[in-house]
Amino acid sequence: MYEFLRITKSLLSNKGEKLTNKKFWLGMLAGLLTFGLVLAGCDNGSSGGGGGNTDPKKITITELTGKTGNVHVSVSSDSGNEVAMGEGTIASDAITVSLKKQDDSDCTGNGSYYLGLETTTDSKGFLYTNGQSLDALGVSSSADMGKLPKYNITSAVSTIPFGKFVEMLGS
Repeated sequence: MYEFLRITKSLLSNKGEKLTNKKFWLGMLAGLLTFGLVLAGCDNGSSGGGGGNTDPKKITITELTGKTGNVHVSVSSDSGNEVAMGEGTIASDAITVSLKKQDDSDCTGNGSYYLGLETTTDSKGFLYTNGQSLDALGVSSSADMGKLPKYNITSAVSTIPFGKFVEMLGS
């Protein structure tokens, strides 16, 4: 819940930004990342997630050139519920986080999920878009969240270049 409130406060505190733009991105953030609300467990791979790898999952974000500090990674389901998350410190332009469920147990499931991350040093939020712009994906409101691509997590470590994420406006 703390993360959701902190990010919400950050979005609302940006001076000079149009209120409608703030509301749009606040809705996007709330709809996709839903920190602290009804959180579900990480998929166990039995619901069409694909792959049989039940090792604890990690995500590595590479190419974080010029970024420092901590990064919070969020893994969300179709319903917008955060099913797993991880946080770590950037080192050598990369970060690897172990994905944990709400009860702090390892996330071992497989499946396709929406990904979001926040750089805690500057409180900027990013969405996984596979390198496409939000405009190219046709995302112009929180109702369009289903147009975002999902990332298929099947191996023990998924490595994703930072260029596959797009900054959320107003973050």
